Amino acid sequence: MKTETRRICVIMAALVLTSCADHEEVASVDVKPPLVLANSLAYLQASASRVVVVDAHQNKPQIRSVQLVGTELDAKTTADGTRLFVLDSTGKTLHAIDDGGENSTAYPLGAPFSDLATSDDGAVAVTMFREGNTSGAVFQNANEIAIVDLKTPPGDTNPTHATIRSFGDAPDGVRISPAVTLGSTQRRVALVQSASHIAIVDLSQPLAKDVSVPLATVKNTTQIVPDQIEFAVESAGENGASQALWAFVRSRNAPDLYAMRIVDNPDASGTGATIAVTLNLYYSGDIPSDMHLLDAEGLPRVFLVNQGPQTVSFVNAITAEVFSLPLATPVSRAVRTDAGAEQDLMVVYEPSGASTVHVIDLTAVDSIGKKAVSSYKVTSGISQLIILKEKTKAVIRNGNALSLLDLLTGDAVPFTGTGNIVGLGVSPDNKELFAATEINGEGYLVRVDLTTLASVPIRLLHWPLAMSVMPGNGRVAVDLSQSGGLLTLWGTDPPTENNAMLMGGFLWTGLLDGEVSQ
Repeated sequence: MKTETRRICVIMAALVLTSCADHEEVASVDVKPPLVLANSLAYLQASASRVVVVDAHQNKPQIRSVQLVGTELDAKTTADGTRLFVLDSTGKTLHAIDDGGENSTAYPLGAPFSDLATSDDGAVAVTMFREGNTSGAVFQNANEIAIVDLKTPPGDTNPTHATIRSFGDAPDGVRISPAVTLGSTQRRVALVQSASHIAIVDLSQPLAKDVSVPLATVKNTTQIVPDQIEFAVESAGENGASQALWAFVRSRNAPDLYAMRIVDNPDASGTGATIAVTLNLYYSGDIPSDMHLLDAEGLPRVFLVNQGPQTVSFVNAITAEVFSLPLATPVSRAVRTDAGAEQDLMVVYEPSGASTVHVIDLTAVDSIGKKAVSSYKVTSGISQLIILKEKTKAVIRNGNALSLLDLLTGDAVPFTGTGNIVGLGVSPDNKELFAATEINGEGYLVRVDLTTLASVPIRLLHWPLAMSVMPGNGRVAVDLSQSGGLLTLWGTDPPTENNAMLMGGFLWTGLLDGEVSQ
């Protein structure tokens, strides 16, 4: 793997090269929105078999490219944006790239895996062959997985390969748990999903026998397709009992919640199963479309959004009590205020243009239920809802209509003249809202002060393709959809027309020197 670093030259002349006959072989450079890291942007250039990183740690950005082998790429970032992982199926390699692209590590996999899953903290990765994969591998083991320790260099035992037992179809997804102490050992498990079946793999001992958990329900005879998995940790008891890990599984076509309690298996020997699993089944009343954990530690409770009967359900995983709360309109999604907010609220809505927002006070839910629900009409409808961190306010979008909703009072402030919105973002301190939009054929970045609601339009050179707010340094970037790369980038000061930096031609870096991967 080759990593190249170059300081960007802010010139427009590079864009002229798109029409030069001498460079027709690279004239179709990928133009896709970048992946957003904490302090940088990463462009996946599958046709050129590489990743181009715009490092914005310093005021003057640098361009770095990480060379890959193939063109079939899958990528994931850590939740904090500090690392990027790129699965190169053709090259049979997993690349771990640090924020900024200055350091990268290649993990040879030995097989053209098609799908990638990473733990939330970026410590472990699992690659697999998804059902229906057409990688072209000869005699492909559909149940093979590779487990990569991303905290240590590649070696003879990193990655580790394992084959899960085939009680279901080929895998359709993987979810990796947080680290948890089971018995006396800190472990992680991977839940490998397939139709009507989940295989649980102890990643600390991947060659031990996996635990097979069939998914079935008396209410549904079709195949159960897992759609969402969330984890909760049950704290150890005062008598020194082992800590337990709960895995909650929501399917896309069954009215049940599957709860798996995972503990240490002290009787394991040799290659036997090192964990034991108890499966509980809770009937929610209809097919849930979204799921949230209300308690990450201690007593696990689950919040479900049910589509058909217009209800939400609260499930106590220990007592098996299910309490449902009726709502006045159909819903399918929910989002929760964070820990720093004035009140602990769950906002439930239907993101297909419906006009009602239901706000549930999670501290006030009782047997009467209705006392906890406030329902507000939004004139424009809802397609996107962003709750401001540490606040009880939400930005609501429906197409090109935009408003700010107070979740405690229901007061809404609409914004007019928004044009054709292509991207929204909020500053890390939640003081400003940014929107990239096209109005009457002109591109704009609009900055809105979320305290005074005053707006500042900033004209762009070209129509925007995408807009990003980097969570690490708060820098705003607008991609202007040119094949050679055209980006407007601002520093850490509030964006204006006078402090914008225009970057052009950076996606050509290295390609015009004969370095295109064949």
